[in-house]
Amino acid sequence: MYSIKNESSAISTLRFFSQFTRHRIPERTFKIRGHYFPVCSRCTGVYMGAFSYFMYVYLFYVDYTLLLIFLDF
Repeated sequence: MYSIKNESSAISTLRFFSQFTRHRIPERTFKIRGHYFPVCSRCTGVYMGAFSYFMYVYLFYVDYTLLLIFLDF
């Protein structure tokens, strides 16, 4: 089991490498109980949409046809 020190170190390492790809500007980031999300609100929407899509596809069968793929639905 990991200790608190190792978790903190892992989180700080993740934040260090993610600073090059995510801006986290306070005006563009959701904040809950004084803590900012690790991604901006736009990226949060993209991630939530992707997660919702994968949950939908997992629960329901989607018949992918060429027309469906080319129309980008």
